[in-house]
Amino acid sequence: MELVEVFIPEIIKKKKSEIVVYKKKDFKKTNDLKYFTANEIKTLILKTEKGFYKYIYQVLFETGARIEELREVRFKDIDIENNRMRVKTLKQKELIYRSLPFSAELKAALLQYKLLNELCNDDFVLAKKAGKAPLTRQGITTQLKKDCLKYLDLKNNINVHRFRHSRAIFLLNNKVNLVQLQKFLVHSDIRNTLIYLKYADEHFDNAIHTANNEFYK
Repeated sequence: MELVEVFIPEIIKKKKSEIVVYKKKDFKKTNDLKYFTANEIKTLILKTEKGFYKYIYQVLFETGARIEELREVRFKDIDIENNRMRVKTLKQKELIYRSLPFSAELKAALLQYKLLNELCNDDFVLAKKAGKAPLTRQGITTQLKKDCLKYLDLKNNINVHRFRHSRAIFLLNNKVNLVQLQKFLVHSDIRNTLIYLKYADEHFDNAIHTANNEFYK
């Protein structure tokens, strides 16, 4: 029987740092995750002809939030000065909000979208017009499928949750550790986060070369 050793520090609500040994059967069975590479994300954002969806794809990828969570975010939940977005965490027993940092590029996109569409602080971040409901999962997915087929030649397993998987793998490949990633994704069980290690390993050689270059520079 295969065993997997995982270091669980105090941040994950353990009284003491300890080694937890999981049996293989403890891990949730999952089909292969479908995700976009960083270049595919950039292609979608740069080439999609509809400005609204450029903005949507950027928000989905950078926040790594679930679409249901983003649909509840209003412009008043955005701290422009500190580049942070307040997001209500779903799939939790308690009502929990988290504050997600975002880039200067996303800040510019948010401000531009709000200005061009004459939106106010009470409007939803994913709304097309002032006073309207945010776009639905189905609406975003419909356009995403068209863009993936046109620009990436992808037509299977296309859905908005793919952005969340893509963000997780991108962060792992860019020096974000498992504990930090668990916190970012708000996984109550680290086993859900460990799933992404399988895909980060595809860039193992690059990670080693990067580490070596950092040491010898």
